[in-house]
Amino acid sequence: MPLDTAKLDNVRTRGGRIVAACPACREAGADRSGEHLVILDGGKWGCIANTGDAGKEHRRRIAHLAGLDTSKPFTPPIPAKPRPVAHRAPPRLPRDIRRPAGEELAQIARVRGWPTADGLAHLVGRGLLHVGTVDDRGNPALCWIVSDGTTAEARRLDGQPFPGIGAKAYSLSAKDRPIVSVSADCDTVHLAEGLPDLLACAIALTLAGHNLARTGFLCVLGAGCKLGEAAHLLAGKKLVIAEDADRSGLEAADRWTAEAYAAGCEAVESFTYAPGIKDFSDHLAALSNPVSGDPAPLTRPAPERPAALKESPPSPAPTATPRPPLVPLESPWVEGRRYRYAGCYDLRRLPLFVQDSHGDTLRRHGVLMSVPTT
Repeated sequence: MPLDTAKLDNVRTRGGRIVAACPACREAGADRSGEHLVILDGGKWGCIANTGDAGKEHRRRIAHLAGLDTSKPFTPPIPAKPRPVAHRAPPRLPRDIRRPAGEELAQIARVRGWPTADGLAHLVGRGLLHVGTVDDRGNPALCWIVSDGTTAEARRLDGQPFPGIGAKAYSLSAKDRPIVSVSADCDTVHLAEGLPDLLACAIALTLAGHNLARTGFLCVLGAGCKLGEAAHLLAGKKLVIAEDADRSGLEAADRWTAEAYAAGCEAVESFTYAPGIKDFSDHLAALSNPVSGDPAPLTRPAPERPAALKESPPSPAPTATPRPPLVPLESPWVEGRRYRYAGCYDLRRLPLFVQDSHGDTLRRHGVLMSVPTT
């Protein structure tokens, strides 16, 4: 007797056949997974848990519970067609895109107020940083462009907003995927929110003596973006997040941290800045224009350097009186795990970081947080 699929539970199509919960098994308290009953093409069916002659009574019970009225022809349901895969459109790069000249790199640093352009040439060598003319609704302008071939965004070289859209950032592609430059031999990946912070990270790491050849970069184009498929590149690596010092930036950093750990990231570190500094680009600009009364670099003893960075020259020992060591607190990210609080990663030579030991406000007052140690 054919079966009426409307009387069955958990009905779905799998490999050209229909799989559902067996009503007789469920009546006996079994088939919790809901996949004992199989209906083949043509209407033949059976319970995989009760086969052969021993399953005759079981099959009679199935027919009694879910049998189809034979006065009507049996028509098996048509399997749903798979949805077509959406292909991502390539970025709309300008036709005159090229490598930036040295003076153009210097202009990017001058407009942002950064002390130097050292480190930007490394992004050029990786094929991330370009220049080209972007036509903003009939208003062409020379721009610096960051693109990994899939995601791209442009900023005007003179630092002015695009008049056609009234914004400083001009999207040349969808923004749902981060800009990625992570190789297999990278030890550490730096995550920046926005193009200026990406460039500022490269400059700051160069000033701190890092080996950028073993450093990866991710750049999300907004606090609402997710790491998505790029998260698997963080497996076995350390992630350092340069979030924006606002509510959306802090919430985004928590979300990116969860994505990184779920993908097998070995460690996640994050830091914020002195009062009045809202992102990493502002922090780098403040090195050229120090604010009166800002503290010196962190005065507590420097942490042990990560093994992957042993080749970098050691930082000078602090001269100020060290503060008492901080007591580990419960992690605000991972319940039940404890964090140790380190110094300013390898950027501790750069000023304008402050420290506050008032409980859970540590993260919001310039303290770099290390990964769980237990």
